[in-house]
Amino acid sequence: MVKSIACKRKIHAGNVSRRALWRTDSARIFEIFDRNETAVDMVATSEVQRPLTIRQHERLETICEELRQFAAVDRGGPGDRVAGGETSATRRESRARLRALNGSIYG
Repeated sequence: MVKSIACKRKIHAGNVSRRALWRTDSARIFEIFDRNETAVDMVATSEVQRPLTIRQHERLETICEELRQFAAVDRGGPGDRVAGGETSATRRESRARLRALNGSIYG
């Protein structure tokens, strides 16, 4: 059952990962964003990943450099869905799937 679907435009998606991310690593991640005065819009958690999105990108390079000191960082620009494993090249397919899903829910 689908509980919700969200859409945001002009955001930067990223994924911070390492073999095992502990709760102290989550604190380090958010301290880096806080120190660089950059708000995190959305975040998801798992044992090894912290996919997240931000709108402000002015200090993104500095943030990525700091994060890379203890974890791998994948990032994308506006419209890329790095955290979901998709890039902008497959956005059309994603939109088609969402339209089909929408039709099955409300159709």
